[in-house]
Amino acid sequence: MNASLTINSGQSKILCLNQTRRINDFLEMSPAAIAFVDKDGTILELTPSFTRIFGYTIKEIPHIDA
Repeated sequence: MNASLTINSGQSKILCLNQTRRINDFLEMSPAAIAFVDKDGTILELTPSFTRIFGYTIKEIPHIDA
């Protein structure tokens, strides 16, 4: 027996939003210090744990070289 799942565009957007919220919640509550950096070395985002552990905000270290 084959089962198929059809998701329309609206459902797909809802699933994507739910996944994004879940990831954001995970990162907000994560005890790990995580910095998101683009390929040029610009800091895109820091988790709250990063700021708590190291004491730096994104304004203080806008680039990996800082």
